[in-house]
Amino acid sequence: MSAEVDSRGMADVVHVRSALPHHEYLALARRMDWLVVTDATTHGTFSRNPYLPSKYADYRGAGAKIWGIVEPGSVLSTESLDATSLIGDAAGARRALDLVVGAAHDDADHGAGD
Repeated sequence: MSAEVDSRGMADVVHVRSALPHHEYLALARRMDWLVVTDATTHGTFSRNPYLPSKYADYRGAGAKIWGIVEPGSVLSTESLDATSLIGDAAGARRALDLVVGAAHDDADHGAGD
């Protein structure tokens, strides 16, 4: 994953880490500006995706902004998310990334004058 991030020139905004013990992960999540949660893919299995990823609760508790990559009509797609894109929708993911990166630049600009 790190090589992919590097090859796309995103190493300054995307940090890949190995798995952490749960309590360390929760502490780290509280320090993040954005977290990404992905729906389970159930198309063709269920008429409506019945799952809500447990990470969503962790992320909501962390207080970070959340980008949800969702299936249409899923439980996750009805939750309060700061950015969304559909699973497999590259253009939608690009729009969400533009929002995430734009917010990071806005935060940096506001912090520079403080």
